[in-house]
Amino acid sequence: MAFRIYPPLLASGGLAQAIPAAAAKAAVTTSVTLDRIGRYPLEAETAVYFCCLEALQNAAKHAGDAATAKISAPVVSLTQLETSL
Repeated sequence: MAFRIYPPLLASGGLAQAIPAAAAKAAVTTSVTLDRIGRYPLEAETAVYFCCLEALQNAAKHAGDAATAKISAPVVSLTQLETSL
């Protein structure tokens, strides 16, 4: 990731707003389910966001015209997130 690049929508609305917006612009049809996802530390949100973007780009590049993608996330507490990492 280039130095100081941080999507404004991710900064203002978190993953709940930034991922659906990115999915709407993706080259593959994408469904997004982020029920009640909260805000997380900057580093965590940035990592998840850019991983999702990379996955969508890879699907578009390698899976063909009929590809679809699905992004979903369960509700996770910060404690669960820290123990998972």
